[in-house]
Amino acid sequence: MDEKEYEILIRSFIKWLESYGTLIKTIGEIEKSSGKSFEDLSREFTKAEILSRLIEKIPPTLAGELFALFIELTRLMSKDVRKLTPDEKIEIGSKLTNLSKRIEEFIFKKLVEYIAAEGKEGGK
Repeated sequence: MDEKEYEILIRSFIKWLESYGTLIKTIGEIEKSSGKSFEDLSREFTKAEILSRLIEKIPPTLAGELFALFIELTRLMSKDVRKLTPDEKIEIGSKLTNLSKRIEEFIFKKLVEYIAAEGKEGGK
């Protein structure tokens, strides 16, 4: 192994270690704030009845958008990472990062705005 390959190996290991540390820390923070294991939360979050209950309570345009986000999430998460090429892993990772921002925007902007508007109308 030459000096350049050795440097690439060390930098890759450091980047992996940092990312893995962030993942473990995030899982711990989620478990601490929710009081549930990450596995239990993952199972709850992916239950079809949760999505269907939410979709029943919002207008069709928002429901369609939410459904599309979850379909994309399911499609991306169904990939077997072990069988993907490095380029495919990079692409899936980028798409998941982008999707997380879109889901956050949907929930904390559109959905919250709708709920707030419903509350105002219901309080009249």
